[in-house]
Amino acid sequence: MQRGAIILCGGQSSRMGVDKALLPFGDETMLQRVVRIVGTQVTSKHTVVVASSQQELPELPTLVCRDDEEYRGPLAAMARGLAALPNDVEAVFITGCDAPLLLPEVIDFLFAELGSADAVVPHDAEHLHPLCAVYSVGVQERIEKQISQGQHSLYQFIKQLDANLIDTDILRPIDPELLSLRNLNSHDDYLSALAAAGFSTP
Repeated sequence: MQRGAIILCGGQSSRMGVDKALLPFGDETMLQRVVRIVGTQVTSKHTVVVASSQQELPELPTLVCRDDEEYRGPLAAMARGLAALPNDVEAVFITGCDAPLLLPEVIDFLFAELGSADAVVPHDAEHLHPLCAVYSVGVQERIEKQISQGQHSLYQFIKQLDANLIDTDILRPIDPELLSLRNLNSHDDYLSALAAAGFSTP
């Protein structure tokens, strides 16, 4: 299976108050860290970062594409990323730039669980985790159809798929604290993640 990856970084970061992609995380930005972690499992030529049209980005080894329209949500950004991937990619790991505690072993595990399904998506009693998941590139047409109908819900889209919904507890042997599923939405989240990674907090 030829792996690809899409990293979404074009959101408004409204709760954080600053662009999450550019937040420092050790000696790199948060986006650079996520790109580096993903790069242990997917080559840079098969990885796309999807940014907003005027967003400032750090230096990256990946492909970069820009949203045609601002802030239409992750489903539209996924479609943009899928369209930019090389044609030989068969399945794609999708994450946001705000997951700096992502573990490479989780990415590898999710790819291994795809099989003939449309997607592999972790879930717990309360939430799906569609931005730490693997999708067949064959879902692109269905994403574009849903968007053309004015429907932008990623969760609603997943309900239409033949998705392998895996309980998050299955990930605990390789990610005991489920750090890979931790997205940073507030300044407190950011400080907590820095501490978990062993970095001093500002």
